[in-house]
Amino acid sequence: MKLPSKLAAGSAVAALVFGLASPALATNLKTKHGNETVGCKVAWDASAVMNTQLTNQTEGYSGLMVDRNGDPVKGGFVNGGYIKSVWPTNEEDEPYYTKGDPGILEVTHFYNGGSEDNKGLVAVDGTQPNWRTVVATDYAIKNAKVTLHAPADMKVKAWSYLPSDRLNGDTPFDVNGYLHKWGKPYDSYTYPSTAEKVASDDGNGNVTLDLGDLNAKDGRVLQLTGQMIPGERMDQNYVASATLTGEYDPEAGIKDCPTPAPTDTSDPTPSESGEPTPSESGNPTPSESGEPTPSESGNPTPSESGNPTPTESGTATPSASGSATATPSESTTSAPAPGSDDPSDDAPQPGDNGDNGDGGDDGNGGNLPRTGSDAVAPLLAAGGALLLVGAGVLLVARRRRS
Repeated sequence: MKLPSKLAAGSAVAALVFGLASPALATNLKTKHGNETVGCKVAWDASAVMNTQLTNQTEGYSGLMVDRNGDPVKGGFVNGGYIKSVWPTNEEDEPYYTKGDPGILEVTHFYNGGSEDNKGLVAVDGTQPNWRTVVATDYAIKNAKVTLHAPADMKVKAWSYLPSDRLNGDTPFDVNGYLHKWGKPYDSYTYPSTAEKVASDDGNGNVTLDLGDLNAKDGRVLQLTGQMIPGERMDQNYVASATLTGEYDPEAGIKDCPTPAPTDTSDPTPSESGEPTPSESGNPTPSESGEPTPSESGNPTPSESGNPTPTESGTATPSASGSATATPSESTTSAPAPGSDDPSDDAPQPGDNGDNGDGGDDGNGGNLPRTGSDAVAPLLAAGGALLLVGAGVLLVARRRRS
């Protein structure tokens, strides 16, 4: 990795005295990618170790003081120690950027104020450790929040949060122009001031900045600066971290954050609507309901009920009832032949008038009509009685005439 000539001249000592004099190209041979986004949920993570004497053989941090080509980093520890970063592909640089991320999230680090004997080993009064977070995005992010955590084991008098336009103390600082001097990929983004953003700073080296909605190619910078306690070692492994959260816009066309399917606003068909069809509703069909069909109900059909049909009832037809005077010939011929299967066998007989109107059994209406040979004798007797009556009437009439 080659640095711009004007910036490559910086050294570790210069960084201690004058701050960060060269760009923190935040990717080393063993730097891990911190893009842990899933779907549309943005989750970026970055961390770095600061040790003024960090080497490529430092236990637990090997491969962090060489670039992706394996060459020693230029500028000393300020350009090394990047444990995890979000870093985009830089097509104008070396081809070892094999996996490009959709933006930048890094934790740059440096000291201000010098050290004992300027060897970078022991802090003096005025030594300031600085942790600066650069965030930039290729795509719009909604509800973006960035959090920076200073090392808990770094002993300082106090931590101070600095917005991007106060990075140089009371002197106004042009962070956008400053980062654009670093070249690719920093100059691909715009870095407005974060002074108007309200930071949540707990005073213990933990600060959260609500960035709101970031547009594509937007960037932000924030910094924590401490006042190190004199005598504290600067050649220790101090690790700081940063996170970025938010949501991608599904309409942005991001590969892993697909555009939602269009919503169908047309009226659904009965089978698509929430209303069940008759066969799906809670109202069963007659065959499914608990109500029996006429043949299954407790109400018998006329042929099954106790109420006889007109031909079976005790109510005589006009020809058979007592309301008509039957001649012997009519009474005789109306009787069925013995053993006949004629349906008229069931016809009521004279004198059988059913019940008495109160629904009870009067001794007559409950008897079945006589049929077959059982009916012949009564009919003959009735015929004989009629003949006798007729003969008596004639005899009385003759006597009166005489």
